[in-house]
Amino acid sequence: MLLTYPLYTALLIKTINLPQGIEVLFGYLNHTSFTIYDNVTIKVSGITSAYLLVDGYNTTGSGNAYDTEFVFGGPCGGEITSFNLINALIYMFYINNNSIFTPKSLFPFGLDTAEASDNLFTIPYQGAYKVEIGNDNEVVISNTSFPLKAKIVNGSSVIDLGQTSEVELNVTGGTPPYLIEIGNKTYVDLFLGNTYYSITPSRTGNITYPITVEDLYGETRSLNYSLKVNPDPTISIIISRNNTDVGIPIFLNANAQGGTPPYTETWYINGMPVSNNGALNYTFSSSGVYNVSLKITDSVNFTVEKSVMVEVHKDPTLIVSTNKTETDQGIPIELNVTGNYGISPYLVKVYINGTIINSSIINTGVKLPLNLSSGIYLVRVTLTDSVGYQVSKGIILRFNKDPILAVSNVTQGNFFVTITSMTLSGEGSEGTPPYTYTVYVNGNEYYTGSDLSLNVPLNLGENNITVVMKDSLGITVTRTILVYSSYNWINILIVVALIVIIPVISIIFLKKRRN
Repeated sequence: MLLTYPLYTALLIKTINLPQGIEVLFGYLNHTSFTIYDNVTIKVSGITSAYLLVDGYNTTGSGNAYDTEFVFGGPCGGEITSFNLINALIYMFYINNNSIFTPKSLFPFGLDTAEASDNLFTIPYQGAYKVEIGNDNEVVISNTSFPLKAKIVNGSSVIDLGQTSEVELNVTGGTPPYLIEIGNKTYVDLFLGNTYYSITPSRTGNITYPITVEDLYGETRSLNYSLKVNPDPTISIIISRNNTDVGIPIFLNANAQGGTPPYTETWYINGMPVSNNGALNYTFSSSGVYNVSLKITDSVNFTVEKSVMVEVHKDPTLIVSTNKTETDQGIPIELNVTGNYGISPYLVKVYINGTIINSSIINTGVKLPLNLSSGIYLVRVTLTDSVGYQVSKGIILRFNKDPILAVSNVTQGNFFVTITSMTLSGEGSEGTPPYTYTVYVNGNEYYTGSDLSLNVPLNLGENNITVVMKDSLGITVTRTILVYSSYNWINILIVVALIVIIPVISIIFLKKRRN
């Protein structure tokens, strides 16, 4: 068997009746449990009972003693050891059913053991026997009893409910083994000296446990063990919120009650310690779901833990777009606002040149028409999610004045017709270029193009020349020119007159020559 030092145990030899014979068990007691390390079966049929006989006055048929020996000596081969130093305490008892007996005397030597020591002897010591170094003192030692003494050496004075108090009890003298009663539990103590006993209270308050120590012969000692049992500590956690954004801190406060103050507090995030303060102000650097827990240990080492889950979202994003960035006065620009991530609902505000123009918008994906007077504007949109994270985007918009069309014309005619054509020229301004010019002559489209410089033929009579200019947003400006074209009757009459007069003059001139 494997033992560690100092050696503090009890060796056991026990017999059990079996159908095929007798089984002898060899074991040792390690505080509260027996460990069997070897066994021997004596195969003899018809056995009705068996016992271990210790008889100092008789021998077996082979001449061996009916004794029980505990040998301080060498490991084997008949080795005899001489000790320079020893600190040992031994005692022996015999259990027969419910009866316990102790030997009347011990001998400091063994009769049949090959291994031995040559300088040890025993002396009575507080109900047991102390092993001493001597000069071969071979005397019979009577088992003299010493006064029974019991005292509490150590034990908790305060614990929490659910904890176990270890009471260290020192018992000496009397005759072991000892019967120990603590509260409503009974123990058998085979050892002389200090032994630990566990007490687990079932209620809180100030509790006194009576302790009674009784030795083999009924001598008793009484003690009282006082213990204060506090309720287990509890934790309540107050958290600012269970979700947040990356970069936005959360605040947690803890309130510990019960137990045995003072407390030691440690905050953990996903099992890693982050703070030993009573309050936690923590900013997460990445999104995810986190377990935030608090462990509290009071002064008697009772630990409780409480956890909360915190979901950390990506920071919100803001998309601001328009159907156009330049328009004419009177034609609205559609502002589209879209938010993503963060924690909704959102609070959206629109500022134009620093002045808010709308009541708060609490959702995104909205279309806000802007119809402004002419000018250049900085439109800024801010989005704030429900934990206060704010993003902002700006866009430049231009609202133009209504387009203006300036048209000039020069008419052309000939000797017989007053106006045969018209040269048109013109230029657009304001509005939203580029411009498209369309010229109608008497209701019929004559020209469409991006330049207004052309010659338009005209008919006799009234002519309606209409110039329509359209800018890129479809705003039109119209200019109409009415021109009346007719024959130049004076010139025609002159020509007719010349045609008539010249022949007449010619005839007259020829008549005069003949005469």
